[in-house]
Amino acid sequence: MGGNKKMHPALKTIVPQVAVGIGIDYPMNNNVFMSYMLQWISYVTNNKFTDEKDFKDYKKWDSINTAWYKSGKSFRQLDSFSGKKNAIFQRWLNHPSYDKYWKNMIPYKQEFSQINIPILTTTGFYDADQLGAMYYFKESRKFNVNQDHYLVIALYDHGGAQSYGTNILRGYTTDETARINISDLAFSWFDFVMKNVS
Repeated sequence: MGGNKKMHPALKTIVPQVAVGIGIDYPMNNNVFMSYMLQWISYVTNNKFTDEKDFKDYKKWDSINTAWYKSGKSFRQLDSFSGKKNAIFQRWLNHPSYDKYWKNMIPYKQEFSQINIPILTTTGFYDADQLGAMYYFKESRKFNVNQDHYLVIALYDHGGAQSYGTNILRGYTTDETARINISDLAFSWFDFVMKNVS
């Protein structure tokens, strides 16, 4: 694989959970950008770690989005309502379709044929990144017919498909057998792949 998409020889398996399909399901869907992208960019770039406090300041983000909406200004001006221009936000807006910019970030077409390690993907019926997870699964199966790639898609939202199911999801009481602990599943997967434990 080219550029920054090289497989490290020590990598034996991966367990992508709620895998974002950059350019496919985030930061836009059907070529429509999401205001959430500015909140996420801040979350992962404000400091060396993730800025939980700023990310969860929902009152702040609601205020920014509301002020922008009421202003009637173009979406490109959204970042100015946070008090500063955001270079990543502006760069992403220059790529409103699934173009080379996004394709260079993730495996694309024949590049999937070079991924020859077992994969366990998890997503949920209500996962906002389900399209991304399905993209990776379908494309890996399409371009590498012998790919050992498994998919778990169940009654989860974005958080549940990377941790564990909840008792009530979207008003629906989930059956206990449907509440698989994804962390336990991932560790079982590693035992299966790395230690031949069934």
